Amino acid sequence: MTPEVAGALGELTRPVSYAGELLKLRERDIRVGRKAREQDGLLLRDWDHDLSKDVPRELARSVPRGDYELGPVTARQAVIGGKTRTLYRASITDTLVLGVVAHAWSRLLENVLNSRLFSYRAGRSGFVAVREFAAYLQAHRAERPDQRQRGLFVLRRDVARYGESIPVHDGAPLFALLERTFTQLALPSDHFLPRLVRAAVRPLVIQKEGDAPSLLERGVPTGSPIQPSICNLYLTSLDAALSAVPGAFYARFGDDLLFAHPDPTVARAASATIEAELTRLGLILKTEKTRDYYFTAAGRAHPEWTGTQYIEYLGVRIDFTGAIGLTRAKARRLQQALTQRIDNSVRVANPTPDEALALAAQVTARALDVRLAISDPLLGLLYHAVNDSSQLRHIDYLFARTLAQRLSRKRGVRAFRSYSYRALRRAGMPSLVHLKNLAMR
Repeated sequence: MTPEVAGALGELTRPVSYAGELLKLRERDIRVGRKAREQDGLLLRDWDHDLSKDVPRELARSVPRGDYELGPVTARQAVIGGKTRTLYRASITDTLVLGVVAHAWSRLLENVLNSRLFSYRAGRSGFVAVREFAAYLQAHRAERPDQRQRGLFVLRRDVARYGESIPVHDGAPLFALLERTFTQLALPSDHFLPRLVRAAVRPLVIQKEGDAPSLLERGVPTGSPIQPSICNLYLTSLDAALSAVPGAFYARFGDDLLFAHPDPTVARAASATIEAELTRLGLILKTEKTRDYYFTAAGRAHPEWTGTQYIEYLGVRIDFTGAIGLTRAKARRLQQALTQRIDNSVRVANPTPDEALALAAQVTARALDVRLAISDPLLGLLYHAVNDSSQLRHIDYLFARTLAQRLSRKRGVRAFRSYSYRALRRAGMPSLVHLKNLAMR
């Protein structure tokens, strides 16, 4: 057994691992409130305080001995992002065990996952994928001084309902893949961790109250801590095939695939490989997100390929020079969120005109401070990935115009007559360009 495997398995023998999962549940218990707790089926309020202290110690003993068995999960309907999804909720003790198992399992998978996979991995985030694609574009341009020879054929692919569609019936490809992975990790098939992983992947499910539990046939349980790691693992054969294509760029984040190559024949072959591999694995593509692009600086068309000047991937827009900016939708959302904060603050404080200027500038500064919990979630993307200085300057202008409009109650650039750009800066309105430069130091 390698030190890496021994270290990951050691997590399952320590009470502190289970206590940490219990603490997460308690924090969530406070954050989401009683009604949401009851809807989720995870209730900590009935737990005896002293008993909860003993549970981590008992789990740390029983799980490594192989004595612990996961019970059935309960199916519940929930609306997430406007879509109705089926979530699967385990008992509290099973949830603790699943959290520790999922963390240890994810650590072990780092030994077998492809370097072109960027989802749910330390040091391999979506920011890294985007920056590597930008570097690939810059190298492509540098190798071709003649602009007429520049151009990339880009595939954008997305798997339909990925985690919910992975087959888990008897004989499904996933279980053969799991056995190969256990062998690679030198874990016997009857070891407690493989047994728990298999049980977590295909649990007994109570669909309705009073129904007898039945095994899942399709889909790794949504809401289970094990699902992200299984989604990372399941497409490793596709990762291996596409990452081995000479001269290509390939990246995957979950089920979001990006492939680029200067030869359309190679790109078409990659597209066929994707479709064949997904068919073998019992998956299908999301047709509304399947796109074939011919990517150039001018966005010129190519037979059977849609010409484009930008590629959107993981929430950002990359142009042919490798400049990375927010998508229009995200830039608009950032501006709308700032406008909402300014309006709310001014309405609550009811300041004088002079006070309003200082207040609005302060609200903007706090909203753009990534160190604060109240900052906009988009700022992480903005500071870690975006390098398009022209877009940052444009967003700075839009922020200033928003402030001037809200304070003067005039529309458009006329608002700057009452509150000039310089006055807004003097009052403390920050510059994204300046903040970005500070973050890069």
